[in-house]
Amino acid sequence: MLNHLLVPLDGSPLAEEALSYVNQLLRPGGRLTLVMAVDLSGMLAYDMYPITGIRADVPQGQTMYGADKLVAQARTYAEKIAKDRFQYEVHIVVETGEPATLILKAAQETHAEAIVMSTHGRSGFSRWLLGSVTNRVLSAATCPVFVIPNMHRQTQPEIQTREMTHS
Repeated sequence: MLNHLLVPLDGSPLAEEALSYVNQLLRPGGRLTLVMAVDLSGMLAYDMYPITGIRADVPQGQTMYGADKLVAQARTYAEKIAKDRFQYEVHIVVETGEPATLILKAAQETHAEAIVMSTHGRSGFSRWLLGSVTNRVLSAATCPVFVIPNMHRQTQPEIQTREMTHS
């Protein structure tokens, strides 16, 4: 069993599937790091103008804008996951930036013994367009990476094939 795992989350049920392996891999009294990357690159595509109104120093009682609000929402989500599911020491990392880069940086800075992450299993054009965070982490990680496959996606083509042959 390991002493320290890092699990990247993106807010999706698929990413949360990696959490079901934590108890099998992490020793009692171990440490868990949850990483959430708030990727702002997609926000630029909507209006083709730089993001404005992002403020790191939002006074108490005022509304947050842009990245600040997204980071706060991501932190709240990760804190809920940590509180509801685990009795381990949980460290939460939430930053803005490209997900693979932040995952690798957090793994190195926290001295994680392994990364446990789910993969969307995209292929073809969508993989080219969206990239593969998992592939980038696998190719650059300095610790073992446990990849949890998207079980729903793997079984879906078989179901579609059966439906088509019975028609």
